Amino acid sequence: MEQVEVSWIRIAKIYWLVFWRGAIFLVLSTLIAGFFLRVILSPFDVSEFAFVWIARVIGALIGVTVAMVVFRMIFDKMFTDFEVVLVRPGSKTNQLDTE
Repeated sequence: MEQVEVSWIRIAKIYWLVFWRGAIFLVLSTLIAGFFLRVILSPFDVSEFAFVWIARVIGALIGVTVAMVVFRMIFDKMFTDFEVVLVRPGSKTNQLDTE
């Protein structure tokens, strides 16, 4: 495995992947969750105050989950001139372990 220089172009590519995929997945998942939350809670006559706090908690959980999924996608993505990998500290970076 050849180690490549960390450049601003490569960082921008990773940032763009996180930004646009995170934005799309977050908007879609919160819209769906908000719809189902409203449908589930409407028969119980929940106050707006309680609904807002329940929505905030569920939104935070969705946000954390979406962020973890998007960051996991980074490690599956093969960019044009590099890929992001995890390497054990002290291991040789010029050899790829094929196990």
